[in-house]
Amino acid sequence: MGRELQKKKNRSSIPKVKHKPKSKRVNPLGNAIIAANWDSKQTLTQNYSRLGLASRLNAATGGTEKKISSTSTAGTLSITSALPTTIAPQTARVERDADGKIIKVIHSHTKKANPLNDPLNELESGDEDEGEDDAMGGFEGFEDEKNEVVRQLEEQALRVAEKKPRKQSVREQEWCQRLSEKWGEDYKNMVKDR
Repeated sequence: MGRELQKKKNRSSIPKVKHKPKSKRVNPLGNAIIAANWDSKQTLTQNYSRLGLASRLNAATGGTEKKISSTSTAGTLSITSALPTTIAPQTARVERDADGKIIKVIHSHTKKANPLNDPLNELESGDEDEGEDDAMGGFEGFEDEKNEVVRQLEEQALRVAEKKPRKQSVREQEWCQRLSEKWGEDYKNMVKDR
C-alpha cells in the first residue's frame, strides 16, 4: 500500500519541504569584540554596517541606499588653485655630512608638476620609479578611516596563537616503550612493526 503512495509523491510536481538546520545558522556574537559592540535592537545588517563590517561578501543586489555625496562630479573636474590645509605624513631618506647636518632630503617618489590637475599626468609612461608604485599610487591624499572595532578585529587576526607542545598519552608512551625495548635503535624495522 505504502509503495504506491511513495511513487505518487515522487511523481508530484510539489517539492518536499526542506528545513534549513538551525545548527548551521551563524552566531554573530561568537567573537568577543563584536559581542561587546552588538546592539540587539538592530538587525544583523544594521549592526555590521555600524561596526564597519560587510554583512554580505557579494555585491549588493538592492535594498540598500547609497549615501549622497556632498561633492559633485563637476567639482572634481574643475581646476583649483587652493593649497591643501593639511599634509599627509610621508617618509623620506636623509643624507647627512660628517658633522650630522642634513645635506639632502630624498623623497621616495616625487610628484611631477601638474598645474592643471590632470589625472592622466600620473599615468604617463617613462617614470623612473615605475616599479615602486602600488595599485593605489594615484590616491596619495586618500586616508583610510578605520573604525575602532575593525582595528581591534585586525589586531586580533594578526596575533599568532601560541603553539602548545604535543603531549603523549599514557598508552602512547607505553607503546613507544615496548617498541624501543623490542627493536632498540633499529628504526626501519620499528616503523614496519604494527
